[in-house]
Amino acid sequence: MIRYLDYNECTLCQACVNICPKECIELKFFKEGFEYPTINKEECIGCEKCKNVCPVLNKLNIKKSLKETYVVKNLNENIRKNSSSGGFFSAISEHIFDEKGYIVGAAFDKNLKVQHIMINNKNQLHKIRGSKYVQSYIGDIYKNIRKQLKIGNKVLFSGCPCQVAGLKKFLGKEYENLYTVDFICHGIPSQYTFDKYISYLENKYNSKIKEFLFRDKTNGWHSFNVKVTMTNANVYSKRGIEDAYMRGFLGNIYLKKSCHNCKFRNLTSGSDLTMGDYWGAEVEEKEIDDDKGLSLVVVNSEKGRYLINSINQVFFKKIDFDIATKYNQRIFSSCKENSCRREFFYTAEKSGYNKAFAKYCEQSKLEKLKNIIRCNLSKIKQSINRRG
Repeated sequence: MIRYLDYNECTLCQACVNICPKECIELKFFKEGFEYPTINKEECIGCEKCKNVCPVLNKLNIKKSLKETYVVKNLNENIRKNSSSGGFFSAISEHIFDEKGYIVGAAFDKNLKVQHIMINNKNQLHKIRGSKYVQSYIGDIYKNIRKQLKIGNKVLFSGCPCQVAGLKKFLGKEYENLYTVDFICHGIPSQYTFDKYISYLENKYNSKIKEFLFRDKTNGWHSFNVKVTMTNANVYSKRGIEDAYMRGFLGNIYLKKSCHNCKFRNLTSGSDLTMGDYWGAEVEEKEIDDDKGLSLVVVNSEKGRYLINSINQVFFKKIDFDIATKYNQRIFSSCKENSCRREFFYTAEKSGYNKAFAKYCEQSKLEKLKNIIRCNLSKIKQSINRRG
């Protein structure tokens, strides 16, 4: 792996891969489901650009966040329905499209691999709409962004805080025509672990999978479902707190090692805007929480302020930063590593991922009963709050 940084600290932003003039850095070193950068020493010329571009090794020089905070919802109900939260990202993307710009975000390919892509057409926006709880492959997207910026096109980049930081270090200078959006990040599992879960479901239901939705709102935003459509037309649907993959993700069982000590929390990635779900809205914003999704948006820069003031067809309301973020602590601190993390990967290596998912991620009968009770109580509480 790359000689300057241990895998425990590497965020896989892939800035080093993009910056290497000899293209001798590849994702090869495999550990706990992730592929980390490796240098081909025979081709390396010792320029140390990979070292200098690393956002972990080199602190970003950024201005303090403005911390202007808003609750936002898209007034197009179809867009909001198909968004993870309130449809804010779609609104700012459409503004960039109107100015002949490009949008960069994470999308599934036909094999359910998550990778960053660049689009310049509203008809393609559905590809990057919605959450993908998988480490995305950056490829040479940073190079493509720089190319568009240099010829004067506007680009909106969205990604994890570490990916925004990686892009900023790769570019090495500020571009007025670049806008960056990160999200309040819990942490990221690997594509390899997700692939194994896909196989787990396909074996269990005897069918290939053609679509995977992490945040289906059929039963509401607060109690979102994981919805998987099979090629045989069957549909697997479970609440996020019941699905094995989401339980492992939210339970911090197989996140990337660096996610447990993230260097880019507390609005330090250099992004213009930070977005996420407005959890706690059922308490703080009862009059507008209709269980269809609300976005929490933090304006970090003047460019971010310009963006939020430019969008149309949205409802937004300015709110207090401290109140809005008290239900979203991942904006400030990393999640703790699960005590079963090492055992999960050991079991996966020795006995297969099916055994590991079943042992460490599936719900017990007692947990199922508790969650049913908790869900029913939550629905009753929300109903009372709306009436009150």
